[in-house]
Amino acid sequence: MTKLQPNFYSVWDFQAHNLSYNISVQFDDYHDRYAWVMKGIEFLRQGVFFNTREPRLLGRMGWFIGQKIGRADEKVQYRRLFKAD
Repeated sequence: MTKLQPNFYSVWDFQAHNLSYNISVQFDDYHDRYAWVMKGIEFLRQGVFFNTREPRLLGRMGWFIGQKIGRADEKVQYRRLFKAD
């Protein structure tokens, strides 16, 4: 969908949420969960590239980082991995 309509905000937002929140929780190991969280954040970053006039994507990226890296139950482990990235 992003290839067909790269300027459609909702597609980027929905899929990034799906990667970071829905898919990531399917894994037991926090390394795997972190990898999926970061895939969602990277997906949003790609969306920002295609939608430079859409500040909501930047806001969502900040929200994802704040919630998943800063406040999640695994925040200690995620912060360590985030710092290493």
